[in-house]
Amino acid sequence: MNATMSRRGLVLGGLAMFVASCADSEGQGRAAFIAFLRERLLQPRGLRVPQLTEAETRRFGIYARHYDPIREFHDTLTRDVAPLMSSAARILPALRRPQDWVAKRSDVAESRKLIGHARTRASDLFAATNTAVSHLAQPDDLRAVYQDAYRKTVSEVAPLFIATLDGLDDLFDNVDQAAAYIDANRGRMRLVGGMFETADTSVLTGLQERSAAIAGAQARLFQVRGRLDSLMARG
Repeated sequence: MNATMSRRGLVLGGLAMFVASCADSEGQGRAAFIAFLRERLLQPRGLRVPQLTEAETRRFGIYARHYDPIREFHDTLTRDVAPLMSSAARILPALRRPQDWVAKRSDVAESRKLIGHARTRASDLFAATNTAVSHLAQPDDLRAVYQDAYRKTVSEVAPLFIATLDGLDDLFDNVDQAAAYIDANRGRMRLVGGMFETADTSVLTGLQERSAAIAGAQARLFQVRGRLDSLMARG
């Protein structure tokens, strides 16, 4: 009887030590991860999302996977979405004059397709990342810091990135409308030095209105892109 009780005591004592060890490991990993979020994501100037080293992954323990949504969001944005936006915007320098709007109309249409693909991917990525984060179980001290880090690296970045795509598409839409207007009124215009001229005041007014719409779309694009650049450079 005493021997049985003794063995049970040893088992329970070992179990208690194991539970205490796990609790210590969890607390140390959580503290290390919180420090990482503060020192590597929140405190530095600009937007930095570093890869974890093997040592950091071991040190963070179960919380290393909590970094995955943030890291994977930026990896996918950089690898799959940003190149589409860059490819779509490549035509911009070739759209300086009304003559260019007409000559590059098919290229503009292709760029708008790329923007559509990029926007869909960016929206889906943002939604998937939000879903992944919603499934993370975090103690209050970690949750508070994690939410700040997530806001800086994902929640503020995704909408501005999507808004930049929308601004680029708006600019291309206005260029296409101007090109269509020129094509529809080509018989009342003549090309002089790369610019269209007309003696018809109504046609001239229409062309001026569409040129102003392009300039307005360009200004809006620069504004939202400036906000995105400011976010990326912000400390």
